[in-house]
Amino acid sequence: MKNRHYLLNRVFLLSLLTLLFNDWYLKAAYPSFLSGKLSDISGLIVFVFFFSFLLGNRFKTLVFISTAILFCWWKSSFSHGFIDKWNDFFPFYSIDRVVDYTDLICLLVLIPIYFYRPNKTLLPFSNQGILIPVLFLSVFAITATSKAKHINAYDTSVKYSIQKSFKLKMTHSEFLKNLSFSNIAFEKNPNTIPPKKSSDPHGYILKNFTIREGLTVESMLISVSERNKRIKLSIHEVSIIDPPAETGKEIKKRIVDETKELFALEN
Repeated sequence: MKNRHYLLNRVFLLSLLTLLFNDWYLKAAYPSFLSGKLSDISGLIVFVFFFSFLLGNRFKTLVFISTAILFCWWKSSFSHGFIDKWNDFFPFYSIDRVVDYTDLICLLVLIPIYFYRPNKTLLPFSNQGILIPVLFLSVFAITATSKAKHINAYDTSVKYSIQKSFKLKMTHSEFLKNLSFSNIAFEKNPNTIPPKKSSDPHGYILKNFTIREGLTVESMLISVSERNKRIKLSIHEVSIIDPPAETGKEIKKRIVDETKELFALEN
């Protein structure tokens, strides 16, 4: 294959290994702002090189521009509808991502990568035999990085994108105390932007609790902001263990309605 230098070069192979190691070990073992950005940077490099290999030099510019547009869409709230539809039709392979607009800074990596010219004098081990495993590994890395990953790795949990907000008559600190009194485990969400002031949204992950019989939460991603001794609580994503035999729309409605009741929320 005449374009195999796009895959059999040091930059691509290092990015591919970084993506796999980060997504399957580093993110789980050491979740942080850095591991999230590392995944995006290495994923972008793997993505553009992979499709440059498939389509060739003639479409290289189109590949880079399309990748940038697709990445912006994927990282925004505009992709919620697609994700919900996908997960309704393919619940056995749910997909997900965290909306974090700071991820868009990772697009800067495409500038030097666009002008990088992989050496057509291939690496010493580069031959037809190594190309096939690299191709399969690339497809696996690209598809697996968007698969919904659950914090406690239950095989039977399903993630739902909620994106609903409510108001609560209490302060931020009172809300956290109530979580503790309710024995709901929670921690700061490492993938959210650290707030600069108290009124900015604070991101949390609530883990392992029951909303109502039949709705056991593996993880719930929320954000909380306070103003005038009231908080706005936004529910972003919820992973349900062994969800009931209902449609995704029905389950999401139950999550919203029963979470309101659980936290005594004010509409």
